Amino acid sequence: MHRLFSYRSVQSEKNGKIEILHWLCRTFVMVDDCYQSGPYLKAMWQNAIRRLPAKECVKRVLLLGLGAGSAINPIYSHFPTATITVIEWDPAMVEISQQLKLYNHNIHLEILVGDAVQVLTELNREFDVILIDLYKGSAPEPRLSSSEMIASIRGVTTTSGNIILNAFMNKELLGTFAQHLELVSSWRFRSNHLALFHIGQ
Repeated sequence: MHRLFSYRSVQSEKNGKIEILHWLCRTFVMVDDCYQSGPYLKAMWQNAIRRLPAKECVKRVLLLGLGAGSAINPIYSHFPTATITVIEWDPAMVEISQQLKLYNHNIHLEILVGDAVQVLTELNREFDVILIDLYKGSAPEPRLSSSEMIASIRGVTTTSGNIILNAFMNKELLGTFAQHLELVSSWRFRSNHLALFHIGQ
């Protein structure tokens, strides 16, 4: 039975209790009973990334919110030559991601630990693709719906760049982003509402 199931928790200053479950060779990372990483989120991001328009060259990808790294392998599989940058606010989650190895650790990642709102203002480069997954449990980053933060995200996106937002069950976030960005498409992946945006003109 021990080989089929194991459980441990990590106390984080940022996220509170982070729960790590291993069950039937699958790993799940949860905060407030909500998945932060695991097979479900990996499948969600695989599905989302396939919806991006075909581009000759994606040089830089930015992921806002690492969790334990479920999005990394799908990003790398789709853009194997791109530089991948991640902003994650919780050092404990970064450490967990390095321990669990839910993604190929031969992939070169630039992980910036800090508050996404602050780090975005300090970035001096632009990205061709930005994936947004900023949550504590089921609650989105409260500033995510602010025009200032959306402007910051837009400011680090190339003129032909694309943005995918995971709004989880907060569908109203899609409408808020659509007020500032060009909505290309929106869809539902089981419990999650997502949308693809272009920065427009």
